[in-house]
Amino acid sequence: MDILSLMDMKQEPADGENRLFAALAVLLKAPDKKKSFKRVEDSLRIKISEANHTLGYENLAQSVDPLIQQCGPLPESNTRDTAWDFSCVTLSILFELKKILKDGALLSVQQKTHLRAAAQFLSALGVSPLLQPGVGIPLESRCNAPITFPKNDIKKLSYLLRAILCLMQNKNTDIYSVFTANLMLDILAGLFQLSHEDNSFKLETSKFIKSTHQPTVMKHLLILLKPNPKCPKWFVQTTTSYLNKCLMSPGGVISTIRAMHDVQSEHDVLEKYAKTARIILQPDFARNAEYYKKLCPQVIYLLSSGNEEYKKVASEIVQGLHLKNAEFCHEGLFIPICQVFKQDFGDLEGCLILDQEQETKISSSIELLILLISHSKISPDVLSRHFKDICAFYLATRKTGGTPALRCRTKDLLSQVIVQAEEASIWHTISTLPEDCLESLSEDSAVAQAMFSNFLKRFSTVDDLQEKMLLVSLLSSLAGLPSVQEEFMKKPSNQLINLLKVLLEGESAEILDLALMLLLSIISHSEANLRKCQKLLPAVQKLRTSKHISEETKILVEQTFTIIATYGAVSGDVLLVEEKLKEMFKEKKKIEEIKPQKPQQAGPAKLSFKESLEEAADEEIPVKGHGYLSLTKLIRNKDQYSKEKAAELFQLAVSGMEHDDSYVYLAAVGMMSALILENLALLPKLAENYNKQELSLPLRNRIGEALLQVCKNLGEVAGSQRQILLNVYLSGAKDANPTHRASSLSNLGEACKVLGYRVSSDLQEILLCAQSLSTSDPDMHVRRAAALLLALLLQGLGKQAVNTLGSSSLEVYRTMKQLAQSSDETLRLQAQLALEELNRGIKESIFKPRPMEKHIYITSAPPI
Repeated sequence: MDILSLMDMKQEPADGENRLFAALAVLLKAPDKKKSFKRVEDSLRIKISEANHTLGYENLAQSVDPLIQQCGPLPESNTRDTAWDFSCVTLSILFELKKILKDGALLSVQQKTHLRAAAQFLSALGVSPLLQPGVGIPLESRCNAPITFPKNDIKKLSYLLRAILCLMQNKNTDIYSVFTANLMLDILAGLFQLSHEDNSFKLETSKFIKSTHQPTVMKHLLILLKPNPKCPKWFVQTTTSYLNKCLMSPGGVISTIRAMHDVQSEHDVLEKYAKTARIILQPDFARNAEYYKKLCPQVIYLLSSGNEEYKKVASEIVQGLHLKNAEFCHEGLFIPICQVFKQDFGDLEGCLILDQEQETKISSSIELLILLISHSKISPDVLSRHFKDICAFYLATRKTGGTPALRCRTKDLLSQVIVQAEEASIWHTISTLPEDCLESLSEDSAVAQAMFSNFLKRFSTVDDLQEKMLLVSLLSSLAGLPSVQEEFMKKPSNQLINLLKVLLEGESAEILDLALMLLLSIISHSEANLRKCQKLLPAVQKLRTSKHISEETKILVEQTFTIIATYGAVSGDVLLVEEKLKEMFKEKKKIEEIKPQKPQQAGPAKLSFKESLEEAADEEIPVKGHGYLSLTKLIRNKDQYSKEKAAELFQLAVSGMEHDDSYVYLAAVGMMSALILENLALLPKLAENYNKQELSLPLRNRIGEALLQVCKNLGEVAGSQRQILLNVYLSGAKDANPTHRASSLSNLGEACKVLGYRVSSDLQEILLCAQSLSTSDPDMHVRRAAALLLALLLQGLGKQAVNTLGSSSLEVYRTMKQLAQSSDETLRLQAQLALEELNRGIKESIFKPRPMEKHIYITSAPPI
């Protein structure tokens, strides 16, 4: 280029930039279809000549050396090489552009298109033909032109790569971004080839890989590793070595996941997690122990992240690592996660106090363990060494220790372990948990069934008499649960029948009672069960002659023998059996639900309205309670007589609510709520009785319970009756009796939870009532109920709590903050619950989730 042209470019950068891009456009334009060329080289020569003319060069290819001094001396070429001259001209123009373009300069779409085309030509005519066969992506898959360089020309390949890397030094230019997107495969392949042939390139190769965006590098390394029969062995080893180095670097696992996300096509989406895990776990474990030590913290980080894709890949990694080396997986992953439970919680009776940092760490560990058990296929038996510590923590917090969310998630973790665990040490620990703790866990039907099944298995293997008695007690309490009855009693397995045979031959009275209880429950379900239990008849007959059993047990034995021997045709003395079973199950069940009946016998006919009234007037408590239950069913089924006798049924329900026995008054409360739901006109009449001083306190409280049931059953429709429901409870909160005040506040809170934002018209009165009573009422129960009212109110308002409360939010916060410092544990807990609801409402109203958007480009290419 002449001196005048260079001066023009310096004085007018914009004009010089335009001239350079014009030269690129001329150099890279498609061949003229009107002209015919015998060879592609002839077309390239014409383009080079036109580019020289555009920039004022005589021969731009010969002027490349002084322009690219950083790249070393220009390799000598003994033959006229059109492709080489074309590459040199392209590099010359790009280096001039690099001098002119400023950092962060914005280029037009057309200019970026020229840069992209220049990169592609440098790949097809420059770097790719110089690569050995099988190295990189084959040229024939990208270009059909038969243009090649002489093979194994290290000098030319070295020169080209140094020039390209020099152009990419500044990451703030579009040249860098375009070359990274279009030349990365050739750059990596060329660097690996030069490193193999010349050791001086190894340092430059490592430096380039470290300085480039790691997910981009790993994506192209994975592409280079795709199966190719012509690929040299040394190239695979070199590429794998650099891939492993990237994996071992900080954040290498995340970079691999991002790379795999870009590499894999859409139809591989269901398998990409497993494929990514296999690539990460590819290094041999014995030879790469240090790699796996660095891998474990990254896996824990992925599990703790909020990204679902990271979590799923991490779960696959844990599963694969466990298969490779279970002991190392335990040391590297489960020990660090469970370390927070390795402390002496002492006998805190469920009142462990945790600071915020401790609670955050333990919550994180619990979430990780739940994730690993639920998402990966690893058995929870891996927690056998830590299960005692986890149970100790649960016992230390299950009442008031920590937040309710933490206690709930700890219970979820124990439930998942119980459902899937088979390790004996885990089940030994479970059997030693307090009875109320096991009752709480068995509320989940899957947990109850798993406990019953495993306790039965353990019973047949345990020799210690004391442990056997403990298992008998646990099995007795579990056997009465509906979920256990449904799973084990309706269709008993042969294993259970054989176990019953062993139990019937035992000498302990407790074991014998358990066996008879289970057997009676089984044979009461179906005729098929009776046939299965025929093999137990000899063992039962032997017990009839035994002199070592009590009279009550003998009655059960006779009853069982009679039912089995006669295939249920004769049932014996049913009432005595019912009482014995009722005592064993320790459940308040109706006699009809547990009575051994003749198989396939039709159920009792429904009572008529008249018969139900007669039963409700009976003096016997079971009959009276059943009468109220029958009337409730008739009301819900919209019986014609119940509609006509609504006023009479109202008085009957009030009379039943005055009864002393819980079986009767609870049935009457249910009947009253059903009656009100069918006749809302009776709601004001019932509400009037709630605050009448002449009525007894128990009756008033039961009326309040009936009103609350009406509110809950109305659901969304309860807003139409909110004035009646809210006013009656607000009036009750001013009652002279502290018990009635506390009951009213509690009921008011439950009603506010159902009504939600519909309480806004009475919000200030409710807040004033709750705040004043929670701080000044002389009775502790009333103060607790007032704090609970605030918590339930905030829970009902949900996301709109802060907006609905408005300026009152600060006053509520101060009140609850004051109560949270109270010496009373229950009051403190209720205040903490209210504060948590308020904090949640503030976070949800301020930090709204940002919508996820995806831009789809159809008629134009996406920006680089």
